[in-house]
Amino acid sequence: MILLGIIIILFGLFMLYLRPQLSDKDQFEDGVLIRRKAPPFFLMFTKKISLVLAGAGLLIANAPLHVLLG
Repeated sequence: MILLGIIIILFGLFMLYLRPQLSDKDQFEDGVLIRRKAPPFFLMFTKKISLVLAGAGLLIANAPLHVLLG
């Protein structure tokens, strides 16, 4: 459970970092493609969703520790 929680935390933080750099359409500058359209899966991770995901991972990672330390 702890490992799963850590993986979810890292994924949420990664998407929090990555989302502002994604685009919902191709962007051109002087006829040169500078940013490609991102897949819809990545575009669904808003700042709020990424923070909720990281918080859920933190909760999952700490749940077994609460039982052990009790």
